[in-house]
Amino acid sequence: MATSAMDTEKWETGIDATVTDIKEVKAFVDWRLSIYEENGWKGFDLWESFVDDFESFTKDILNDLGKDRLKKIRDYLRENGVYIRKEARKSIADGLLGVIHEPTPSKWPTDDPTDDPTDDPTDDPTDGPTDDPTPALPSLPTAPVQAIQPSNTLSTPATPTPTATQATDQLALQGSFGREITNLAKLYTDEVKYSGEQNNFNFKFKIFQNYCL
Repeated sequence: MATSAMDTEKWETGIDATVTDIKEVKAFVDWRLSIYEENGWKGFDLWESFVDDFESFTKDILNDLGKDRLKKIRDYLRENGVYIRKEARKSIADGLLGVIHEPTPSKWPTDDPTDDPTDDPTDDPTDGPTDDPTPALPSLPTAPVQAIQPSNTLSTPATPTPTATQATDQLALQGSFGREITNLAKLYTDEVKYSGEQNNFNFKFKIFQNYCL
């Protein structure tokens, strides 16, 4: 059944499914599902809108929608954060009725796998599958740690050995002093040396120091 603009205008305030032709009820259900998808409602927002739209539906009316349409409604609600238990050989209509008449949305139990419901910041905090939107961080591989065995022996610091450069510097220093001593011997004549005879030692020593500078 095609949905006209006139129909959707009439349905904006909802319908009473108990007094409406089943063909129109089916068209209303399909239209509301398209509205849910268009607005991207999830979690509490989706549950609230679904309860308001389907509050007049009975089990017989839900069964008249057909199994395929009921499965589509149930799966859409689960995939978007509204919990409905999926059980073999249990009526889908009973599960939908439970959601319609519950006072608050059910929390998602740990023993029921999710259908990948997506979290939404506007969801009610009671939404089971959207309680913790933070993904678990992968564990990083740990490099093996090699234990260091303590040593019982004490290490003796190595005694530095003179290098070739140090030896060369010492020889050069000795050669420089040799030249200075030779020059001093030439300049320091007997006339300026201390003889002990009527000489002032301090004065002669001062002269010697001047020659050494």
